[in-house]
Amino acid sequence: AARKSALPLVAFPVTAETDRLDRVIARLTGSISRPMRVGGQLLQVNVSVGAARGDAGDQIDAVIKQAEAAMRMAKSTSTTHGPPRWADERQRVRALLDEKEIRVEYQPIVAIDTRLPVGFEALLRVTDKELGVISPEVLVDSASRVRLLDELTLLVSEQALELMQSLSTLTSRRLSLSLNLEFEQLRSDNVTLSWLVDEFTEATIDLILEITERHTMRWTAAHANVARGLARHGITLAVDDFGTGYATYRFLEAWDWAEVKVDRDLVRARNDHGRLLLRHIAALLGELNVHTVAEGIESAELLDYVAGLGFTHAQGYHLGRPMTAVDLLERADAGWLDRPVC
Repeated sequence: AARKSALPLVAFPVTAETDRLDRVIARLTGSISRPMRVGGQLLQVNVSVGAARGDAGDQIDAVIKQAEAAMRMAKSTSTTHGPPRWADERQRVRALLDEKEIRVEYQPIVAIDTRLPVGFEALLRVTDKELGVISPEVLVDSASRVRLLDELTLLVSEQALELMQSLSTLTSRRLSLSLNLEFEQLRSDNVTLSWLVDEFTEATIDLILEITERHTMRWTAAHANVARGLARHGITLAVDDFGTGYATYRFLEAWDWAEVKVDRDLVRARNDHGRLLLRHIAALLGELNVHTVAEGIESAELLDYVAGLGFTHAQGYHLGRPMTAVDLLERADAGWLDRPVC
């Protein structure tokens, strides 16, 4: 049993192993402590978690009291406990950009037939000096609201393109780099896209822009013009997180996408309805002759399953966790890219 501060909430992790319970507490604490957007500000709160394990026959009230005692002990010994911290949204995003606090990690995308890495997705990472770790979703949302998203994307693109060029030179292989781009950024006046076109002219990698549609938006002739301009320079587009949210069939038919990434929740669906939907999506994309990436692969069994459905590529912890630029270059230098990952 676990209780969070004075809230009338009790959670019951179903586990008998102490180390697993510790991991549950760490995930819970980390999730709650991450900054969130409230209005025009970012809010960060701290949490103290107390936990107690009950054995068969124990009274629930006794277990809860033990958890409350553990919570008070955790609160009294915490070095981070304090009142909620607020920060102006625009000021914090601006400071993160100016102080170059934006980091990039790289997760491999693997060809299912060979089990070899063929590319990497650049993933945003940021730790604020005052607020701690900020989730990419929160930062992207905040940057969009304060109209700094293009600048944020440019900073990520600069780091990622430089790293991938170095990796290509080191390995003498033509790898792909996937960068995330919000649908709203697919504009002719986007400085990031202009920069990418200029820098990509002599690139030795393949560049894929993964388009995320977080809100209902209509594909227009203006979007098509931008996409055609990118295509003329060898930059292709992919649909990200297909199968959930706003990335629907309507979005799929809007453009001749080079790649479609199927959302992890759909890939890992366990019920018959979800599995049936995944099979039909895989079959449809196969008929469209589109490269397909199954996201969220965390086991050999799931990898074999999506391979049987016809997926061409996969991504997930089973195939490789996100890594820093230094780690990636060191592993590549040791020949990691030339060996099947599993």
